[in-house]
Amino acid sequence: MGYRVKLTDYAIRQMQDIVSYISKVLLVPDVALGWSDKIKNEIADLSYLPSRFPFVEDEP
Repeated sequence: MGYRVKLTDYAIRQMQDIVSYISKVLLVPDVALGWSDKIKNEIADLSYLPSRFPFVEDEP
């Protein structure tokens, strides 16, 4: 059984902004998609390996 990983609204917005920037400003949508897939996989892995990164108590 894994842990539940919660993302803040701020974190979700940041990821969306990054994907949009890579896709629309840098004009490399394939890289944006690859980055998005990679970050989603890393977040999913946290449910089984939560100590990989430090816990953040408060939103910025």
